[in-house]
Amino acid sequence: MPPKATRKSVSFQANVGDTTDQLTNTFKAVVPRIKKSVMVLPFHLLLNLYGMFHFGLTADPFNSIVKGYVNLVVLQLVYGYLYATSFIEKAGKKKKVENDNAPLLVVSATVISIGLANVVFVILILFGAPLSSNLKESYALAYHLSLIIFQPLLIAYKLNYEQFFSLFKMDKIYRAVFTNPVLASSFFAVVGTWFGVLPIPLDWDRPWQQWPITLMCGGYLGAFFGAVVALLPIDQLT
Repeated sequence: MPPKATRKSVSFQANVGDTTDQLTNTFKAVVPRIKKSVMVLPFHLLLNLYGMFHFGLTADPFNSIVKGYVNLVVLQLVYGYLYATSFIEKAGKKKKVENDNAPLLVVSATVISIGLANVVFVILILFGAPLSSNLKESYALAYHLSLIIFQPLLIAYKLNYEQFFSLFKMDKIYRAVFTNPVLASSFFAVVGTWFGVLPIPLDWDRPWQQWPITLMCGGYLGAFFGAVVALLPIDQLT
């Protein structure tokens, strides 16, 4: 009687588990771990935007934007320090060391963000900002956007540009963006600024339609909205 053939089975469970663990580890290595709390929401942006309107943004856009920028720098320094010391998840002794370096990190990130305003200004011009008029208003807008978009990113990534750019090599970059308060805030600030262009050409003749008020509002509100989106329980959808 011939021996029975042995049935062989192949299990993919281990491989699937290894792949999942690898993706999780890659996600953690590339995306800063931010505490999901209402405290991370940039409420100061709403406060500063309200202050600019209250003190004459529609009557004198340029001067109001400049004054608002001075306030924004101070508010971002405080907010950035809270981010560096309280909102970014760290462990044990490493947390104490990084907290000691937090002031230098925050100041460095702020200075770099101010410098990047020149890049933002060029991008605004390339995307259609007026050259023959409102040039100083566009430049002032660039300073606001640069600080709102770049400073939190630089703090979260601790000025590690290589780690940040590796984000764009991820398979599910949308998951990283929509579930991380810093990334979502910066992303939606850009989107909000772009949508802020839409009301300007409408024939409503309202004071708030002056350049670049609607773009400013779009950037500020977009940054706040993005941080809110990241706090929603959307992990299952990503």
